[in-house]
Amino acid sequence: PYGVRIRNAEELKANSGTQVIKGINFITDQALYTHGNYNSINKKPSSLISDTITFLSGSWVDTNGSAALTSRTASNIIVNSGIISGTTSTGNGEGDAFIGASPYNGGLENMPRFLESWTSRTVTYRGSLVSFSSPRRTNSIWGASNVYKAPTRDWNYDVSFNNPANLPPLTTRLVYIKQELFVRKFED
Repeated sequence: PYGVRIRNAEELKANSGTQVIKGINFITDQALYTHGNYNSINKKPSSLISDTITFLSGSWVDTNGSAALTSRTASNIIVNSGIISGTTSTGNGEGDAFIGASPYNGGLENMPRFLESWTSRTVTYRGSLVSFSSPRRTNSIWGASNVYKAPTRDWNYDVSFNNPANLPPLTTRLVYIKQELFVRKFED
């Protein structure tokens, strides 16, 4: 088991100054971590497709990963991207709200995961969130009480996706439906 981390991605551009990136997808069957702002400068069509996704602020320090929550203070971030990822259950069921036989996982608000104290901090997200299923790789019970303090979630659908030219690369599109033939069948 491993994860993929994307950092220094405030602006999505090629390393050489001559190539122009029109859009980019990051795809992994493992956990995906964005570290700091993602696609916040000169926004390009982008998608993040992964088993799970975790937003890390620019203040994240790897050595604090197992430290107390009080030493993991986040900073504000901006993420602009379509996201396809899994969601998992929250808690062990004791004292959690239940829907059917499963503990409630918090719904959409817990699709992107957090590992820091986001008290008085904001995560600004513009995009489209899609969950296909439960994670296959990073599927342990997810609990917020000692893992993170929730940010102010300034989340919204990215209306630029309404223009097909602004969709992430490889996005399935239905251009139009044209009826070629109409056949009437009579019973014998």
